[in-house]
Amino acid sequence: MKNFEGYIRKFARDNNVEYEWQMLKFGYKRAAISCESWSEYDFIYNTLMRRKEIHVELWHCSAGGVFEGRVYVMTKEDYDGWKTAEKEEQRRHAEIRSNQDALTGLGNRYMLEKDAVDVIEHAIKTGEKIAVGVIDIDCFKQHNDTYGHIQGDRCLQHVADVLKNAVEKRGKAYRFGGDEFVLLIQNGEENTITSIAETIKKELQQLHIEDKDSGRQAAVTISQGYASFLPGRQESRNSLIEHADKALYEVKENGRDGFRIIVE
Repeated sequence: MKNFEGYIRKFARDNNVEYEWQMLKFGYKRAAISCESWSEYDFIYNTLMRRKEIHVELWHCSAGGVFEGRVYVMTKEDYDGWKTAEKEEQRRHAEIRSNQDALTGLGNRYMLEKDAVDVIEHAIKTGEKIAVGVIDIDCFKQHNDTYGHIQGDRCLQHVADVLKNAVEKRGKAYRFGGDEFVLLIQNGEENTITSIAETIKKELQQLHIEDKDSGRQAAVTISQGYASFLPGRQESRNSLIEHADKALYEVKENGRDGFRIIVE
């Protein structure tokens, strides 16, 4: 509709009604025409509805015998564009939620599954090793039981932030479940893995998440197991993790609070 604003301005002037422009998301706007009676409300709605190129929505309330109404008006073209943009935003948010762990904001198992395919494919094409890290919080159940689930959730969030920052630009961190996390690192060189593991350990020590009341240690610690290898086409998310699980097991067998790297 050409000159929609001019049409609304003339309509309001001819019918002696007040209106205002309301800005909507995605750069769209609509006219909100005020109505002071049912008859005015009905007249405005029926008049505007005759125009096929206009979309009309209604709102009203009556409290204490006082009527208040609004007639919201947009061109149909703008309304369709606004709703399409809104649906696309909802779709993107749903996709993010389906790929993201709600508590920590890290990628979840589903995202790890998808990313693993890309990482494996890239490694096969380039012939470059990748690294997988499996990390869990030492004696997290005791910490959770001692300090409560809210503090336990905060602990998970702090650890997730440490992992995300340590691996930034070199890979990606995921929450696999419970207090277990997975790192996918594109550069499988041992010095890169060592740098990441040491950064994680140092950053967590600086946070000093209190754990003395659990009776095991003064602050929360984590165990880290890494494997550096060239994946084959038969690899899956679970088989990637199995490589690093061996290293994690060794760390736990040797007192936890450390890291081990297996180069295959």
